[in-house]
Amino acid sequence: MARKIIYRAYFKSPLGLLSITANEAAITGLSFVKSKKAKEKKNEVIKDCLKQLLEYFKRERYDFNLILEQTGTELQQRVWSELQKIPYGMTMSYLNMAKKIKNRTLSRPVGNASGQNNIPIIVPCHRLVGSNGDLTGYSGGIEKKKWLLEFENETVEPKLFSFKDDGKKPRTKRSK
Repeated sequence: MARKIIYRAYFKSPLGLLSITANEAAITGLSFVKSKKAKEKKNEVIKDCLKQLLEYFKRERYDFNLILEQTGTELQQRVWSELQKIPYGMTMSYLNMAKKIKNRTLSRPVGNASGQNNIPIIVPCHRLVGSNGDLTGYSGGIEKKKWLLEFENETVEPKLFSFKDDGKKPRTKRSK
């Protein structure tokens, strides 16, 4: 059996150093690390990921467009897929995620599946919160989860109230 080539790069983010791994076709991991432990070997998949991470942290990208590969159970795959549908700057409770995958009794397994996500930030498990809004578990620690949520909220809030002034008066419905 041929050995798969593993590609690796590091990215210095506002949250600290990130290690990114990939195979020939897909991103396979992203983790928070304290230092570079292995030599970098980049391919086009890694280079594209580095570019998209830079855009994300510059607030120029709100969704990642990368091929991802994680090994997991059917439930984990469903949760990871649904996590990617939570819009930038928004959160969802574990209970609502369980309802979304059609089983409201799976809140705890949803949390466990989220915790097994090997590609945080890109698969935005930081957007899952407790039903009461409490921040719970995150692979990089609660402080990083809090930072990511605040970072995304700072980007989204002003956009909610901004508008393009094209010089035209707004149309209003007149009452008689």
